[in-house]
Amino acid sequence: MSKQHTRTPWEVKPEEVDKPYMRIRGTVCGSRFKIANVLTPVYEGVPEWEVEETRANAEFIVRCVNSHQDLVDALEAARPFVSDAMVGSTRYRLSEQISKILVKAKGE
Repeated sequence: MSKQHTRTPWEVKPEEVDKPYMRIRGTVCGSRFKIANVLTPVYEGVPEWEVEETRANAEFIVRCVNSHQDLVDALEAARPFVSDAMVGSTRYRLSEQISKILVKAKGE
């Protein structure tokens, strides 16, 4: 049985006043919604840039995961139509490279 991650899209939920973290959640009904909690820096004297960077990091995680699934879907759709290519003196086995990338991307 292979492991499956929570289906995309994911989103960063608005911060809650009484929580020292930001929540990353799935949006697809019937899937696990809780993905991760990203700790918000709350120590005394925390600079605002650190809080902003933490928010940006949480949003970056979500964008990467969501675009990752889009790329996997696009590669799977393109694979049957891709042939090998020559660029200069280098031969690219594109369909083989696509297959290897998909194996890595899916964690197979």
